[in-house]
Amino acid sequence: MFYSGAPYSRIVAAGLLVLGCLLFQFGPDVLQLDSGERHWWSVVAWTVVPAAAAVACFFAYRVAAGYDRRAWLELCLGSGLWSLGTIAWQFYDLQRFPSQFPGLADAGYVLTCVLFIFGIYHFGVDKRLITRVQIANLWLTLLASTLAGFLLLLPVLGGSQLSPLGTSVAFFYPVAWFGTGAFGLICLVIHSPPHKQLVLGLVLLAVFAQALANLQYGVTLMGGGYDVGSLFDSAWVMCFLFVIWAALEDLRQGQALRQAPEQQLSRSQLIAEAFVPAACVAAVFTAAIAVGLPIHGWIYLTALPATVMFMVLFGVREHWMLQAERKLRGEAIASSKELSAVLDSTSDSVTVIDRNWRITYLNRRAHELLGDIPGFAVGGYLWDAFPDAVGTQFQRQYEQAFATQRAVEFEEFLAIKGVWLQVHAYPTAVGLSVFFRDVTERRQAHAKLEHLARHDSLTGLHNRRAFRERLSAELAEAGGKKGVAVLCLDLDHFKEVNDTLGHAAGDALLVEVGERIRSCTGEGDYVARIGGDEFAIISVGQSERRALEELAERLVASLGESFLLDEAYLHVGISIGIAVAGVAGNDGDQLLQRADIALYEAKRAGRGTYRVFEFEMEARMVDRQAIKADLESSLARGEFELFFQPVVDLAKDRVDSFEALLRWRHPERGLVSPADFIPVAEETGLILPMGAWALRRACRAAMAWPEHVNVAVNLSACEFRNNNLLQQVSQALADSGLPAHRLELEITESVLMQDSELNLHILHQFRDLGVGIALDDFGTGFSSLSYLRKFPFTKLKIDRSFVAHVGDEGESQAIIKAIITLGRTLGMTITAEGVETRQQLDRLRANGSDFAQGYFFSKPVPESEARRLIGKIDADKIWWGGAEARSIV
Repeated sequence: MFYSGAPYSRIVAAGLLVLGCLLFQFGPDVLQLDSGERHWWSVVAWTVVPAAAAVACFFAYRVAAGYDRRAWLELCLGSGLWSLGTIAWQFYDLQRFPSQFPGLADAGYVLTCVLFIFGIYHFGVDKRLITRVQIANLWLTLLASTLAGFLLLLPVLGGSQLSPLGTSVAFFYPVAWFGTGAFGLICLVIHSPPHKQLVLGLVLLAVFAQALANLQYGVTLMGGGYDVGSLFDSAWVMCFLFVIWAALEDLRQGQALRQAPEQQLSRSQLIAEAFVPAACVAAVFTAAIAVGLPIHGWIYLTALPATVMFMVLFGVREHWMLQAERKLRGEAIASSKELSAVLDSTSDSVTVIDRNWRITYLNRRAHELLGDIPGFAVGGYLWDAFPDAVGTQFQRQYEQAFATQRAVEFEEFLAIKGVWLQVHAYPTAVGLSVFFRDVTERRQAHAKLEHLARHDSLTGLHNRRAFRERLSAELAEAGGKKGVAVLCLDLDHFKEVNDTLGHAAGDALLVEVGERIRSCTGEGDYVARIGGDEFAIISVGQSERRALEELAERLVASLGESFLLDEAYLHVGISIGIAVAGVAGNDGDQLLQRADIALYEAKRAGRGTYRVFEFEMEARMVDRQAIKADLESSLARGEFELFFQPVVDLAKDRVDSFEALLRWRHPERGLVSPADFIPVAEETGLILPMGAWALRRACRAAMAWPEHVNVAVNLSACEFRNNNLLQQVSQALADSGLPAHRLELEITESVLMQDSELNLHILHQFRDLGVGIALDDFGTGFSSLSYLRKFPFTKLKIDRSFVAHVGDEGESQAIIKAIITLGRTLGMTITAEGVETRQQLDRLRANGSDFAQGYFFSKPVPESEARRLIGKIDADKIWWGGAEARSIV
């Protein structure tokens, strides 16, 4: 039993111990030392070996726990006091003081015995029994030892040459040590767990060696004196060598010790424990009678009370043990049932482990969750059941709870079950109570929410939040050492897809767009959807402008190709703005803003292209913002006015109408181009009051012209979102007195591409009112022919881009002829815009155009000059009108 696990090392230790004793006993003879040298030989050994034992016990004390820790401290102090006692004894000897017994040295020796008694007691403490039963055991064994010693040493005590105090001390030495050893035997046989038996056995051997040496010492002192050189002197050295061995054995076992589950003592064990001291006393009396010792007279008077006291203590202790056993068993059963009921009702799984990682309790939920794991059961070793968890957070956190005696809380993945556990571990006096629950679903849901918080749910790309975080991280990491660029992408004509085909088609298109963008980017590029039809890319490592332009060209080419959705081909295209860190700034917000400015420039350039940020763009943007700020109060300040450009009837060679054109006369900027302020007004919504003002003003102006001269007013697509547009037109006609047939409203195809059904309904209401409707910039739109079929316009206006090349026998000539033919077929009149030369006019007249408009006749003029311009054009018709011109082909 004692040598299981490491037999060879223990055989070596036993051999060294015997060798040490032999060296102490026979070394002086081998070295031929005289009596004085023999004396010093013994003193040095009695000083050094106990001191070494004290050091070994101190190290064992540092790593031990509970009562074992106290026991090692007491053995450490006892060994040290024995060494100090020897030093004191030798000090008196060197000073040649009169030899006294007992003296200062004996105080150290007596305290050593007392501390060893407490050490053995704490080694034998068993928490399953009441502590006072253990104390009773100790007193019984000491009493039995005293009685036995008294009877056996009676002749020596009667002839002692020492004083009564000296005789008592000499008698105390062997009796106390033998009593301590007897108590230790009870602890070893009955109470000691398997892993403590070797250590406690070695300590008991040390105690009995000390008892034998002190028996010889006491008897010699009472017989007349003691001198160094006895065979029993080596027993003192042997005592502390056994202590050193026990301490080293405890250190060697360390954390490898695994305590078996505790069990209640059996009835037979309790009875055996009670009768061991009684049996010792009975054996002593029997031996005394057998050898013929005089058991009579005053011996009876001394032994009888002691025996009665012994039996009383025996009965009281037996009563205590039985009562404590019943009480503990009842309390344990009740507590166990109550605790099991409580822990089984909790939603947590509960496992209790002791300090040696043995599982001592599992509740029902722990069985349900982990019960199918081999070795996970009461009595099992925790790390045998979970070998993959060794070295993970499970072990680290549990060890931290043990070390700090504070509760720990953590979450960790249990690989053997494939689940995430939330764990609360609470340290107790005997181990660790572990409460845990399966939080896999919660973590998965959290991970999904975290993914959704950083990704676009439609395309699966990163969202704006993730994009901004990544951009900030890349800029911080770059530190000027590698290029970081931002590309802002915006789909062209996406709203038309939503309006005509519905949002489902729009969503499907966005998914396809996301896939094409990903296919054009590289591994270092970070793609995100940051808005409705807005995308963005972080390109890392690309600081060369040409490389970024090539990426933009790939994107424009890829997204410029048609998309097939629900058997229909869609064409949208994309505009891109690029900003490079360093050139456009090193702040994420600034970089995004400047990429957006470049995107705006790309859209102004005609869409389907890209632009790289330059500081001139920002200057234009600042100017645009200034225009936006000034526009808000310009109408109230009366800074707007109408200019009029004549439209000539080529059949009658006279002015047919004037197109009203809005102009802004800024107090500082002068006359601002409509190309600069109209887009801003549409963006801010100021186009609505501006358009209403222009309509009223144009109607009033037309009332001053001849009745055959009409007025044309442009309507923005934004104005069709005004629910009062029809009422606004009717009110302007009523207020001015202008007949409805003299008003013509010009629109572009963008009006019909936004909420086309609603806008077509409004146009029909205008026709019912008697107002003429002209389709402006015809031939440049998205799907003109389909709108001509849906709504019969009164007039088509050919875009100036075709008129500019009407003299060339090419595409423009063919398109103009086709438009004129189409218009006549549908019953519409044709107006050609942008006429600047006599040749263009003659070609248009020859091709059958009904009306012409352009600088050839006049630039737009203020309202005050419009009436005069009618007469001037009529007067000038001599050189531009006439039959001769009409005959030119």
